[in-house]
Amino acid sequence: MRHLPTTILIAGALAPLLLGRSDHRAEAQATAVHSDAVLLGDLSQAIAKFKRRLRSRITLQDGMVLVSDIPDLKQIEGFPVSVPWSISCGEYFGLSVTFGSGTSDEGGIIDLELSQASVTEAQCREIVPILGNEIAALLR
Repeated sequence: MRHLPTTILIAGALAPLLLGRSDHRAEAQATAVHSDAVLLGDLSQAIAKFKRRLRSRITLQDGMVLVSDIPDLKQIEGFPVSVPWSISCGEYFGLSVTFGSGTSDEGGIIDLELSQASVTEAQCREIVPILGNEIAALLR
């Protein structure tokens, strides 16, 4: 009980820092979504940027596909080259690449979010084949 006031004091001092960090992340995410939405106005520029994001997060090394799903965490997931992958693209969830099979509850899959911006069906029909070829080239 003696340490309770100290604990409350420390928690009170840290709360604004932690809450501010959460607000900062939400603001940064909203800015990124807006930036990607503007970028999608020039599809060739958007595709080039999405390819760069893809290449910065996927590498092939010693027969393994190394994937960095959240760059800020500095964590790498490794898969065999034969790993199944798919691309999701749409108005509600943006653009992402999934490596692995199963469900996220089961583990063994990694989602690489390339953009949270809304992508139209027409844009997806152009983006998906190009990124699919890029992934295939990366995995050779």
